[in-house]
Amino acid sequence: MINPFQNEGMKKWAAKYGFELGDNLIVEPNPIGRLFGIGPEVPIVQQYEPHAITRDMGGVSTLFPLTRSVDKVKTPPQGLTVQTLAKTSPQSWGETNREALQRGEAVPDPQDPKGPLGVAAVATKDKARIVVYGTSNLASNQFLNLQGNRDFFLNTVSWLAEEEDQISIRPKDVRQTPVFLSAQQAQAVFFLPVVVLPALVLVGGIVVTVRRRAAK
Repeated sequence: MINPFQNEGMKKWAAKYGFELGDNLIVEPNPIGRLFGIGPEVPIVQQYEPHAITRDMGGVSTLFPLTRSVDKVKTPPQGLTVQTLAKTSPQSWGETNREALQRGEAVPDPQDPKGPLGVAAVATKDKARIVVYGTSNLASNQFLNLQGNRDFFLNTVSWLAEEEDQISIRPKDVRQTPVFLSAQQAQAVFFLPVVVLPALVLVGGIVVTVRRRAAK
């Protein structure tokens, strides 16, 4: 898991095994992500290449937050088989301007690679197996249980451990999700059902009673 603009030594190491790591941060202006409060720095991946890791991922979305591009080199070293696992949408691009990113700006330039862009790839040589992600955030506590991230990560681990029978789309756990409220929000949650609604019912009852007496 090699994050953008980091671990340049690992970038050279990965190249020996047929991986090409981009000096970029993938940006994807996906309108679906906006609906769920996900920014353009979190590509939503729905395109997978045929492989044991991704064989059951059809129709499943995976989030790759803060990722660089990962692809195979044009001419892999002899004896290696290299394959891209997952790609972003055609609307994405790899932003190479770090200064613009630090200012919160991202605009596709001619030198920026255009989507679809690989975000994970795999290489095999004899019995050796290597998988490279363009981010470590996919498996972080914040994102692991979102969409298909957990399945993608665990399938990768199962394949690396040569336990292909463990590769699957696992049933979703029903978990309680805590809700964190500010002091003002907590007061609103308290007053609305406990004070405001009963007061409205009381006032409505008084109005009805007064009108009935007036009608007599």
